Amino acid sequence: MTTPIDAQTDPLTESFQQYHRDLILLLCDHIKTTPPFNVVSNIEQDTDNEADAQSEERVKQDSINSGDDAELQELMLEKVQILENPDSSHQDLAEAGQWLISTIISAFPHITPYVSRNLYWYFGGDCMHFLGDEEIARFQAIDEAMYLARQADIGPKRYEHILHQIAGESHNMH
Repeated sequence: MTTPIDAQTDPLTESFQQYHRDLILLLCDHIKTTPPFNVVSNIEQDTDNEADAQSEERVKQDSINSGDDAELQELMLEKVQILENPDSSHQDLAEAGQWLISTIISAFPHITPYVSRNLYWYFGGDCMHFLGDEEIARFQAIDEAMYLARQADIGPKRYEHILHQIAGESHNMH
């Protein structure tokens, strides 16, 4: 991750962290509502009769038997929980985020379009391998602009403004 969550409390860092936190929460919500993950969560809901429960269990088993690895799904949901928890440590967030993005790309490519390119840069590590040279240069320019804005104590105080200046977009660098 580019900047530790508790490293600084200046307005620019706070907006940077909040911007990425919002992207993380959007991704987590999308994962939980996308097959095969939505099937598992639907099974946990109370049902009014046994026939509904049996039918939902068959759907869950069909999902697992159709090639989806149940252990991998459970691990994905554990990583989602870590990312959703605001009290997770910086190290836990970085590891969970890197693992989650790499796993989405390799095992759940249908979710990949919903991963903001900003998160690849934010989590860093292996995620960097999925960014092109132009994207890396753009994110480096954004980081440099943030550094300069902090040092001079001038310029934009919101991360979104720097994104707009450098990337020409207000928040979505897909």
